[in-house]
Amino acid sequence: MSDVLYSTSAAALQDELIWHPLSLSLGSLALSSLICHTMYRTLDWRAQCLTVAADILTIGLDHLNDHRHSLAWARKNDSREVVTVFHQARFLLTSAFVVILVAFASCPPSTSFIAGSFILPALLWDIKIFEYTSTTPQARPKSFSIKRIPGMKALLVGIIRGYGTFATVRSIMEPSHELHPVDPWGPISLVAWSVINRMSHGNLADIRDFVEDKAKGVRTIPVLLDSVYYAKILLFATHILTILVFHRNIYIVFATLWAMFFAWYLNGDSPRRWYHFSFHSLSAGVAFYGATQVLTAAF
Repeated sequence: MSDVLYSTSAAALQDELIWHPLSLSLGSLALSSLICHTMYRTLDWRAQCLTVAADILTIGLDHLNDHRHSLAWARKNDSREVVTVFHQARFLLTSAFVVILVAFASCPPSTSFIAGSFILPALLWDIKIFEYTSTTPQARPKSFSIKRIPGMKALLVGIIRGYGTFATVRSIMEPSHELHPVDPWGPISLVAWSVINRMSHGNLADIRDFVEDKAKGVRTIPVLLDSVYYAKILLFATHILTILVFHRNIYIVFATLWAMFFAWYLNGDSPRRWYHFSFHSLSAGVAFYGATQVLTAAF
């Protein structure tokens, strides 16, 4: 089977190139807001803008690269609708890049280095490092990239979108704000939970893409297990362990129960739009926390 990710549907491409990056960036908006409020008892536009724009840029570029063959097809066949979607996607990415530059200009110098150290791997994780030839003479040469290392895809997602967000926000806030955690939150628990949450989302996305990843030779956890069912069991066990470890934090428990439901309900045949709801389990926990803060202040 070909390694080419290929679509001629303008609607499907618009979802992949525009709405998917925008949707996932809302998760970084929620996490950066939670870090600012629970660790430093304030909100800061620089943290929100930088993390959201970085998500849009890295995810958008990754998807744009995946669908580059669709653009070639559209130009060859004069499909203006598809070409227009790519123009819109590039405008979105350009806008995100401008926002990042504006945010960097308003942040301490260390922020550029720290954020860049997490953005760069996200941009390079699917770059071909070298090609190798299978032992089968008829086989086509295959390429090796960072994400082909077993389990690396989910691990990178967890570290970059979990710890990377915390490290970036901390670099912005520390020069002018004192760390003063709000109960039941703490820096260690917040980082640990966000990394686990992002890794779990990465594994669920791998379950969604099981057939495609297996055909392309991407060694995700479901591919290594050669079973969507066993991958879901492993993911379910991770969520159970998360609840046991963080049982004193009702917001983490709520978010994990949200993730557990969708992890068990969704499979490779589920509509892709339903995965967006699962990817926002952290956002749901943050929304629950925000609602309790508003109600507490009101009454």
